[in-house]
Amino acid sequence: GLPLNPGPGVPLPESLIWSCFTQLVSAISVIHRSKLAVRTLQLNHILVTRDGGPSATSSSSYISGMNGNSGLLFPKLRFRINCLGIVDILEYETRKSLDDLQMEDMRSLGCLILSMTTGTEVTINDITLRNINSISPSQEHQQQQRAMGMLNHYSDFVRQHYSRELHSLMETLVNPNVVPPVIEDVARSMTTRIMEELDGAHSCMDGMNGALAGLYESGRALRLMLKLAFVNERPEFGIDKNWSESGDCYILKLFRDFGECCGVLVTGLELCERDSLLKSTLCEFCLDHYFLNTFKQQC
Repeated sequence: GLPLNPGPGVPLPESLIWSCFTQLVSAISVIHRSKLAVRTLQLNHILVTRDGGPSATSSSSYISGMNGNSGLLFPKLRFRINCLGIVDILEYETRKSLDDLQMEDMRSLGCLILSMTTGTEVTINDITLRNINSISPSQEHQQQQRAMGMLNHYSDFVRQHYSRELHSLMETLVNPNVVPPVIEDVARSMTTRIMEELDGAHSCMDGMNGALAGLYESGRALRLMLKLAFVNERPEFGIDKNWSESGDCYILKLFRDFGECCGVLVTGLELCERDSLLKSTLCEFCLDHYFLNTFKQQC
């Protein structure tokens, strides 16, 4: 994956965290609607890749730094969940109920966002008590105090550096004293952020389509210039200019001087000599006819 932390002591931009949150919520929503659970929502199972684009610079978006820090240049990132289904195979005989597994997914999602905001990896084992039957009441109390102290410390950090919306959503997911919301409720609570992510995705697609169109037009123009040069610039005629100064070849020479292909020329194209004394208006079909006739003469 790509490194996300811009530097030591510098919190990640909130827009980047919301982008990650939105993409993960979309993936979890699809899985939960299929009556399944993710079970691999940990930092080491999240793949981060740059979205497609003409280059890393042109596909990047300018994101302002936090707390007055200078702006940082982050590319449009795609987040994907890896290793799906492996835990189901390994723990097939001891599977929990679907509701419990999906609840753990929501806790893990909160821990993942908490890890991104604080820069410290937080897992579901850090905020929930496991195997409490094998420990004494005093040890259980100590674990509870330690977990709550850690959560309070991280919660204060998020409250100071990020918006109230992100802090509230994170707390509802990681608070061990309340049942986490289902994925549909989380998605409804972040509608505005989802629309922003959708707008960013459309902008990225527009950029890729524009780059692809530019490459296509460049190749099209190159092929056209090569074809015209094949007709006009015949090496066997040496310095004899009569070949390209008369008949159909002359029209093609004027069109070559025009320089670029303008697509479908419905209304016609006005060509003129270099001294601008003679002008001719031609349609694309006439140019195609001239080219084919001249090409046949050479074959």
